[in-house]
Amino acid sequence: MIEIIEIVAEASCNHAGHKFNAFELVSAAQDNKCDTVKFQYFEPQDMVSRDSTYLWQGKLISLFELYNKVRTPREWFPELVKFAHFIGIKFQVSLFNPKDVPYFKQIGVDSFKIASPEANWTELTDACASSGLPMSISLGCSSYGNALDLMKRYKGCDLTLMYCVSKYPPLPEECNMETVRHLCESILPGMKVGLSNHYQDDTTDVVAAVLGATVFEKHIMLPGVVTEDFNFSIEPMDFLYLRKKLELAIKSIGTATYGNTNHPLKRKEIEGRVLRK
Repeated sequence: MIEIIEIVAEASCNHAGHKFNAFELVSAAQDNKCDTVKFQYFEPQDMVSRDSTYLWQGKLISLFELYNKVRTPREWFPELVKFAHFIGIKFQVSLFNPKDVPYFKQIGVDSFKIASPEANWTELTDACASSGLPMSISLGCSSYGNALDLMKRYKGCDLTLMYCVSKYPPLPEECNMETVRHLCESILPGMKVGLSNHYQDDTTDVVAAVLGATVFEKHIMLPGVVTEDFNFSIEPMDFLYLRKKLELAIKSIGTATYGNTNHPLKRKEIEGRVLRK
């Protein structure tokens, strides 16, 4: 029996600052059989100081200016959530400040996501958990002990722990997918394990499915729209192919089974050996 899988299309900044593109991303995610579309909400001043710099794609840039450029305006969200529900796709939001939780619950988001750097900020995770909505937490900056603490703290909550390599994109040898199996063996009943993937190829997603993950998050982009997240995003149609591959991979796992001695050709071979004796 195929496990129920959930595919999350992370829109991130791939709207390129245009509201029309944001709606197109929601529609594209639904058209290509994603279960959930996710956007991030933050204000630059909540993330970094105005004089913060960062080496990005070989250039030293202002982090404040980068966050200001890639943000999704707060005023877009009520319409985006309403549109997502109208066309039949769930809406998730990544939050970076606990004060924003009540507003986003009020406008009707379906779940919250906590990014890797905020995974162990209990004020934020507690606020999301207390909303009563499902919560996903990426573990790209967390230890195994941190993961166990999250399971213990939010026992009884609808929690998904997302294995994540916080590189954009990571090299295959940096993925260490065996971690997914270890996490699946440790997860508490009622909780789920997922993969938050910054890798365009779907090999690691299939490996994660075989190892037990059931939630898969990748960045979605519109064809021809180049943004800061272009190098680790995939086009809408790729999500359709991803679902087919994941379902086939899970279906093929089966159980430990060796040769079928009842196969007609096998029996003929066995009987022939008996006759030769």
